[in-house]
Amino acid sequence: MNPLDRKKKQNDIVSVNELFDNNRVFRVPDYQRGYAWSKEFRVLWQDIIRIHKTASSKHYTGMLAIEEITDNNVLSNEFVPDTSAFYIVDGQQRITSLVIIIKALLTYVKDELSDKDLSSYDNLLSFDGINRFGYSSLRNDGSDTYFAERIYNNNTSLPCADRYLFNINSAKEYIDGELNKIDGEDALEILETILNRIVFNIYFVTPDFDVRVTFETINNRGKRLSNLELLKNRLMFLSNYFNSKTKKALLKKDINNTWKEIYTKLCVGDEQLSDDEFLKAHWFAYDKLKKANSQTYIDDLLQKKFSADGGEFQKLILGKDEDAAYDLINNYIKSLWKYVSFWALINKPDKVQMNIDTDEFCLIKRLSRINNAFYLRCALMILAAETECNIADKKKLYNKIELFVFVNKLLAQDRNDLSFLVTSLKKLMSASSSDKSSVLNEIINSKELMLDASRIKNSIAAFKINVLEKKSDYFYSWNGLSYFLYEYNESLNYPSAAPVEWYKLGNTSIEHVLPQTPEKEYWKEVCKDYSPDEIKIITNSLGNLLLLSSGSENSSLQNFSFPVKKDIDVGAKKFAYCNGSRSAREIAKNDNWTINEINERNNKLIVFMFSRWFDGIIPRSEWDTECSPVLNNNLPKAISDSEYNKLCTTLNNIDTSKERNSVIISTVKRSPVEHLKDQFITYIDSKTINLSFNSKKIYHTENSFSCVIDVDSSNKEKPVRLRCGVIIKGVNYTLLYNYTLNEIKLIQFESSGEKLINEDEIKQLPDKLQYFIRSLRRYLRKARSVYDAPKWITE
Repeated sequence: MNPLDRKKKQNDIVSVNELFDNNRVFRVPDYQRGYAWSKEFRVLWQDIIRIHKTASSKHYTGMLAIEEITDNNVLSNEFVPDTSAFYIVDGQQRITSLVIIIKALLTYVKDELSDKDLSSYDNLLSFDGINRFGYSSLRNDGSDTYFAERIYNNNTSLPCADRYLFNINSAKEYIDGELNKIDGEDALEILETILNRIVFNIYFVTPDFDVRVTFETINNRGKRLSNLELLKNRLMFLSNYFNSKTKKALLKKDINNTWKEIYTKLCVGDEQLSDDEFLKAHWFAYDKLKKANSQTYIDDLLQKKFSADGGEFQKLILGKDEDAAYDLINNYIKSLWKYVSFWALINKPDKVQMNIDTDEFCLIKRLSRINNAFYLRCALMILAAETECNIADKKKLYNKIELFVFVNKLLAQDRNDLSFLVTSLKKLMSASSSDKSSVLNEIINSKELMLDASRIKNSIAAFKINVLEKKSDYFYSWNGLSYFLYEYNESLNYPSAAPVEWYKLGNTSIEHVLPQTPEKEYWKEVCKDYSPDEIKIITNSLGNLLLLSSGSENSSLQNFSFPVKKDIDVGAKKFAYCNGSRSAREIAKNDNWTINEINERNNKLIVFMFSRWFDGIIPRSEWDTECSPVLNNNLPKAISDSEYNKLCTTLNNIDTSKERNSVIISTVKRSPVEHLKDQFITYIDSKTINLSFNSKKIYHTENSFSCVIDVDSSNKEKPVRLRCGVIIKGVNYTLLYNYTLNEIKLIQFESSGEKLINEDEIKQLPDKLQYFIRSLRRYLRKARSVYDAPKWITE
């Protein structure tokens, strides 16, 4: 008898087919995390393929711990009345993955084998309108609806509100892509392999066990839960200590809603902010900031604040102060709810929609561009969330913080981790509404944030020691260079310039206008009077470094002559400085790029640094005499007017036509034919078929399919013909498919001459050739929307 049908439930081995039998349904309960598998899903699929290809009869795939739902009210709330229903306490990642695969296989084989009777599978995953597997409707995180729509109904238009839903979608997309390479009959055999040869060790969680205690214990195995997931499980577990059913139910609901909010807010566009980093930042703000070991925060939470067998919560419970124990958890999760929005804003301001003062938003964006500053982001989260504070005072503090960070972290290269900002701003969180203004002003005027002329000079001196004397590439090695050049770019007024999108900047976003390796004739002429050491100073000076826009200028042009970099335009892609960022357009106004232009821009950037950060703190005269020379870094002086005019005449006579032609050739965009090739390859299993593409001619090689896609001469995106050649067991075959007429011609070359193969003879062909033809049919149907079977040409 199936162990699931016994009156007295006993642990045993069951197959997937036995799980999904009779009127049984399974739900992932509210205390379980969402679907966390990504790489593991692919490994499981490869395991299934391996099992399918081996002769072993059964394959053990792990434990499935389940809790039977016997309460009729719960069954009704889960919309599964009159069923044999179970909560999955452990093993949900694997069973979820299997259901995603099984459903994809069912859809696929019904599509591929439309003439075959597959009605025996109709009730495999659902019956009487009820899906056998899904997420509890009590979760309040959208998983139940999302899984049903994305997996059972193949709805591709749903937003992924958190990383768990994103993982579901990724798994679905992956398996659909993999199945495109498999024949319908093979897919059906794989389905049978899963149903009958994959088995679970089933374990029943009985009523004498506390299910959440069991869950906490067994979830220490397998894929590690994040700290945020562990904390949710712990709070759910602690909710059972309340005698009041109202408190217990309300707290569970609030925990679920809070975690739904957290996962939604941390999913920003197509990026997922770290669960654990938010939890740590919030704890440092909410309670204790410990720098000695920044990971002890989770011990504070799980072993002290919300311990299962001691700590603050248990002390209140033992003292029978349920109200205080309730408030302890409730206040904490309310705070999590509040601050997660601001954490997302601080980390990804360009992608978060929030009703906030425009100037404050700009200041937050500016500060968010300072890299590797965890405590700074933590402090900014607190400040941004203080919506009761006077906005003018808040902006003063933002500006003071930005100035402090620029001077101390970016210029002086101070190792201060900025944790003092968190300590200072924590006072705002506990202050009453009437006291917040005075606390804020106290922080603004604190000694820690005070800067004067002496401090600025010391920072410039430290910059000389830590960057200009220590770094081999001078300014190019400065960790604040992108930040500085971005601010300069933003200060310029070129309305139609290409944007510099901070979060898309990469390692190649800063270019040397005069290249570090001046190999072109143009640059050799510019550098001919300078030593290697002087050239190094020139190329790595502020004046010679340019922040590229996001996608306009092309860093691959970095070694070309200035006239080429200035205005080269390749088709629809604009690589030239004159079509680039504001800074690039400013540079493009120059006719040439010599030591004179570099000096002029170098001085302009040094003056910009003064006016942007230090005007009003240090006198301009002191800046010019004590700071500017340091930042100038021994840059050779500009040459005289007569020398400059002579140099420009020489530069203007240099022929750059060969360079321009080479740029045009090297930047030709990927042809439509390449896209057509990639499209076809996705329907070929590389483990079964060795396939290669050529540009014009097909070749006949043993067990290697050689293909060519011919396109319309007037429309390169329109395929006209697919040609393919192969030798199998010494016999030459050529396959020709006409896209326009939807016709196939298969020629077999024999010693006696050519023979045209007709459709009825396909089953006599070698297996690999049959597979290739079936793959071609799938490709035409799914990728090219050609649903009618191709006509076979036999004469």
